Amino acid sequence: MLAAACGAGFLPSRSVAQDADGMVMRGLTFVSSRGGERDLVLRADRARLDPGSNVAHLERVESSVDPQEGSPGFEMTCDEGDLFLSTNDFLAKGNVHGKTADGRRFTTTWVRYDHATGVASTDAPVEIQEAGGKYKGGGFRYQVREQRFKLLGGATMVREP
Repeated sequence: MLAAACGAGFLPSRSVAQDADGMVMRGLTFVSSRGGERDLVLRADRARLDPGSNVAHLERVESSVDPQEGSPGFEMTCDEGDLFLSTNDFLAKGNVHGKTADGRRFTTTWVRYDHATGVASTDAPVEIQEAGGKYKGGGFRYQVREQRFKLLGGATMVREP
């Protein structure tokens, strides 16, 4: 299995079909591990594996980076995404909503998770809600393991009526 060579695995799906564009799966769960611990978990309603590029194209995705040695991680949902099987990097696209370990909630159009560095980032406009209020910025960088969040491109506070 291709995923086994990447240190990751696909759990059985409800339906698998072959089409001209590659293998199509429904009800996919992808699990990547680091040092024997679950690291990245993706669930998608539908996935198409493109063997030529080693990319899985996902639809209606829920993702989470599981806690590792006390670091809580984060969660995201999106309309679609690309999972790069050779690196386990994930690109979330369309209607991206997320939550960081410390409770910040964010919305944006896309976020890239770099598996090797444990960094989620975007340079697309983002809206962030936290206990202190709601902010808008030109993007963010979130170091998952260290729980460090940096708003990019300036920040403005959004006043609620």
